[in-house]
Amino acid sequence: MPNHLAVDHPWTKEAPELLIQGSDNSRNEQPQNFFKVGDKVFAHGKDMYYDGWEDTVQINYGHPKARNAMTKVLCKMASLSDGVRCDMAMLICEDILEKTWGGRLSPFGQERAKGQFWPPAIQAAKKVNSGFCFVAECYWDREYELHTFGFDFAYDKTLYDRLKELDVYKVKSHLMADLGYQAKLVRFLENHDEERAADSWKDTKMNMAAAVISFTIPGMHFIHDGQQEGRTRRISMHVNCRSKLQDDVKDPNLAGKYDALIKALGEEAIRNGDWRGCHITASGDGNPSFERLVSHVNWVGQEAVLTVVNFSGDHSNGHVILPDKHCGFLRGKKAKLTDLLSDTVIEKDGGVLLGENNGLWLNLEPWKAHIFKITF
Repeated sequence: MPNHLAVDHPWTKEAPELLIQGSDNSRNEQPQNFFKVGDKVFAHGKDMYYDGWEDTVQINYGHPKARNAMTKVLCKMASLSDGVRCDMAMLICEDILEKTWGGRLSPFGQERAKGQFWPPAIQAAKKVNSGFCFVAECYWDREYELHTFGFDFAYDKTLYDRLKELDVYKVKSHLMADLGYQAKLVRFLENHDEERAADSWKDTKMNMAAAVISFTIPGMHFIHDGQQEGRTRRISMHVNCRSKLQDDVKDPNLAGKYDALIKALGEEAIRNGDWRGCHITASGDGNPSFERLVSHVNWVGQEAVLTVVNFSGDHSNGHVILPDKHCGFLRGKKAKLTDLLSDTVIEKDGGVLLGENNGLWLNLEPWKAHIFKITF
């Protein structure tokens, strides 16, 4: 955790100047945010909106020596491992530090360190290991900013929220963002801070619809421990084990569905191919349900995988059209679409997939998801 350390960290005794300090008045007025070690009062680590985490002590990023020490930690990690997940990485953005701690950042008898911490720290670590991967847990729409600082990936909380809200229009809008930006996002449906996916999406079909969208788009993809089994009990991150009993599994059939999904994600086109959204138009009767369909294609060489999801609780239909510019190799061929999640098989002329005769017409049940492998 770059923002804070444990309350019993040696710095509380050996280098107290590297930590945010307070006074007895601070502790008396805000006992939830300050604590005492010996004759020193320290601040618990916190963000701008909530009380401190009582098992932590806040690092003072206003002190040059603290920045130097934390940079050395990152460099050592880079020499020993392939990457690091930086918890609440945005808390060290300069403006957030200022809003949270203000004058407490000024070290006694020294000029306060200013400017962003992350860019020089990340550069230093990558000099040690150029392939060292930085992943930022991120909130408050700070993803792009952290990308510019040098983070390779940042959490995509926005997509998570939109999927959880079941807002297909906002989901589709989100997926129209620049591809370079999307490729550096971490997609997830649950983590130790969020509700279990089996509870967030009450129905198994709804759960799988969200998962298919989240895991077939560009970026890094997280599956949290127990998510694929449909577990509902949230385990504290302070607990190093959990029961192997299945008493908190909501739907025992979910594991098999996740097995099929994870196997499908092994397709080369999804793992290492390019990605584009597909154009979707109304059926012949002009009904607007096509707007509830989410569709995109992954391809590498002449291998292609088409994903189509009805992210709604109503039947939806429409014509799906693959991008001719990227999938033109399908033209003039007999295409076979095999759903990797079920036994559905569709055969069409490749030109239809590219928009001939209005495109590929599909009529999907509520929350229905397909991942079609296209062969010819």
